[in-house]
Amino acid sequence: MRSLFSLFILFLLFFGNSNAENQQICDWIIDEVYADLSKQDSEDHLFVVVGNDGRCEYGRGSEKQDGFNDCEKHRKEKGINGECKLFAVGKKKILENKTVLKTGCVEGNCINGKGTFKWPNGDRYEGDWANSQRTGQGKYFYNDGGGIYTGEWKNNNRHGEGIMIWNDGVKEVAIWEMDKSVKTISISKNFIFNKASTFIDSDIIKKNDPSIFKEVVFIEKKKLLDFDKRTFKNRNSKWEKIDFSVFVYKASFENTDDILIKVNDEFKDLKKAEKQAIKFGKIFGQMPAFLRKKVKYLIIHKGNPSWAGGNGYAIIHTNTFIKENRKYIEESMFHELVHISLDWHWGTKSIEEDMWLNAISTDKYYVSDYAWEYPNREDLAETVLWWYASRCKEDRISKKNYEKVNKFLFNRFKYLDEQNYETHPSNCKN
Repeated sequence: MRSLFSLFILFLLFFGNSNAENQQICDWIIDEVYADLSKQDSEDHLFVVVGNDGRCEYGRGSEKQDGFNDCEKHRKEKGINGECKLFAVGKKKILENKTVLKTGCVEGNCINGKGTFKWPNGDRYEGDWANSQRTGQGKYFYNDGGGIYTGEWKNNNRHGEGIMIWNDGVKEVAIWEMDKSVKTISISKNFIFNKASTFIDSDIIKKNDPSIFKEVVFIEKKKLLDFDKRTFKNRNSKWEKIDFSVFVYKASFENTDDILIKVNDEFKDLKKAEKQAIKFGKIFGQMPAFLRKKVKYLIIHKGNPSWAGGNGYAIIHTNTFIKENRKYIEESMFHELVHISLDWHWGTKSIEEDMWLNAISTDKYYVSDYAWEYPNREDLAETVLWWYASRCKEDRISKKNYEKVNKFLFNRFKYLDEQNYETHPSNCKN
């Protein structure tokens, strides 16, 4: 009988306690207000409110409604977005504060004056306050990687002239209105080269460099459903395959797999098509081994659209690199093969996306404005070329460029060094 009674008591205790809600509470509510209530042995009703921004307020009254009204008054005065909830009646807690938020005004005066306020997510504000709101001059540190804002504030919003240093290192001076940038005064783009890295140095890979290319053998002429970039109206055009005919060649190389080279039949005859297949087969054979392994075929068209690479093949347009641009043709092949063999967008799993993006955020710099403008899509291909240049062709690039890329892209280069890529036919150092 005694055992049954004990179980009954435990049952009541368990379900009695389980009725208490769990609530995040600022540490000062516990350490000051609730402690004071307990010390006085008061039976007052203590209400608390926790805003979405982590700020806390309270209300206290001998009657439940009085406590709620007091809390609502302070909540509205401080502009706290939250709901006043009954925390305790006397010593008895109604809300269980499983998480104590180490937040609030940790230094100075955060009502009317200068003070430092911390939020539960790690955000921090240092600066002027008026009526418990960020108003005046102040600095806000965004803990989630958003950056640092220094400038004018009004009613908890960036308002006036201010400087935003974003997490990637870009510095923007702007006029802000109620937390929105409405006019950019200046912006510093943190990149090394003012154009795509492919077009900086034409001697990274030279025309006469060793190639493991052996020969091409004609297989067949066939209809193909694939891509031709001349059908794209602009960069944002939808990628759609079209019908065209090609001469198909098998290209063979020393100690590596064959690939196919598909030459658009607009080149008219086998002799002209074969000339194109041999030309690009030789260039392909000059590329380092780690960029050749996932390539299945090349497609060669006339015309001058930019090249493209991914999903196992590259699209080449022969008139893109003529006259002055002809000298950059090998570097452009390299760029597209990075997309094919390393780019996580094509499911290659050769580069770990999270680690690469972390390296970007740590470096806070880009190799080119093209990488800066399209960081998710082009940073990898733009960067790997200059890592290869500094590890394999150091004598061909200027000392100044060598020092800059190794300084500003340090964490990306370190990641690439650790991959121990096979670079044959080049001899490279790590």
